[in-house]
Amino acid sequence: MNTSISILALIVIVLLVLCGLTALRASRSTRLCGLFRLDAKQYQLLGTDLGRNAGPIRLLVDGLIGVPDALFRKRDGDLLIVGEAKSRHYRGRVTLYERYQVTLYMGMCIKRYGKPVAGRIRYGCGHVVPLSYDPEIYRQLKSLIPQYEKVVASFRAKGSRTRRQPA
Repeated sequence: MNTSISILALIVIVLLVLCGLTALRASRSTRLCGLFRLDAKQYQLLGTDLGRNAGPIRLLVDGLIGVPDALFRKRDGDLLIVGEAKSRHYRGRVTLYERYQVTLYMGMCIKRYGKPVAGRIRYGCGHVVPLSYDPEIYRQLKSLIPQYEKVVASFRAKGSRTRRQPA
C-alpha cells in the first residue's frame, strides 16, 4: 500500500513539474512575441538566443552559420518571422549591417524550412521595424563567400597576428 502511494505521489510531482515547465515556456513565448509586436495567439516561438535558458535555432545553410535572436512560426500558416534584437535606440533607419544580417537569416530559413519568411528588428527603445525578404540581396551576400574565404586563408597563411614593436 505504501509503495502504491509513493508511486502515485511521484507521478503527481512529475506531472506538476511538467506543467510548470510548460507554463514557463508559454510565458517566455508570450513575452518574446510581445517584444517583437507579434500576437502570441497567432505566433509560436520556435527558438531564441535571448535570455537565460534560451533554446536557440542554429542555421547552417549555404556555407553560412547563423543564430537569430528569435524565430517564430505563424500558428495558422507557414509564415516564419525572424526576430533580431538590437540594444541601440532607433535613429530613423535600419543600418545596412542590420538589414544584411536579418536578410541572411531570412534566406537561410527559406532554404532550411521551405516556408515564406519576414523579419523584425527590435531596438532598445522598443521600436520595431518589419523587414521584407529580398532574395537578390541574399544572393549577392552569398556571392561574397569565396572572397571572404580568400581573405581568411591569406590572413592565416601570414600568421594570426603580427606583434607590434614598442615605440
